[in-house]
Amino acid sequence: QLICLNLEPTERYKRSNMYLAGLIPGPNEPNVDELNHYLQPIVNDFLVLYNGAFFTSTVEHRNGRSVFCQIGVIVCDQPAARKVMGVGSITSTWPCHVCTVTQHLLHVPGPFPRRSTAEHKDASKDYASAKSQIEKTKIFNKTGFRFSCVLALPGFDPIEQVVVDVPRCLHLVAASSHC
Repeated sequence: QLICLNLEPTERYKRSNMYLAGLIPGPNEPNVDELNHYLQPIVNDFLVLYNGAFFTSTVEHRNGRSVFCQIGVIVCDQPAARKVMGVGSITSTWPCHVCTVTQHLLHVPGPFPRRSTAEHKDASKDYASAKSQIEKTKIFNKTGFRFSCVLALPGFDPIEQVVVDVPRCLHLVAASSHC
């Protein structure tokens, strides 16, 4: 669901003010590459709205109004967050999307160097342009990143703007010692 953060908190979470952008059909969830097929139409809309769209008339603006939109944050559970960002599961070689710790160094006290958004976007582009699944696997194993269409959004930082929902987030913060 999309929520307009410009609305007052008492208004923004009312059903009449929320927008259901899409549903992913079951019974199985899409794999990491298939998820982009569901997200791409939403990303395309936000790419247009980032530069502005003119509405010829609105209730409060009879002569029209330009509207600019940007995704502020994506909130979801841990597996979905990792798929949306284009990173592996917590059991992959690169278990953390924030820092450079690898699975075999999880027992070593941190902190480890932080990953950068530029590094993430570059690896995502390399993954997307790979000619074969073998080449994609090599890129993922080397960097820990896959392609994610949300990385095309201007100003979007997957490390800072994809958030694991609160109960899981509290658990992860309590269990994390490497970043």
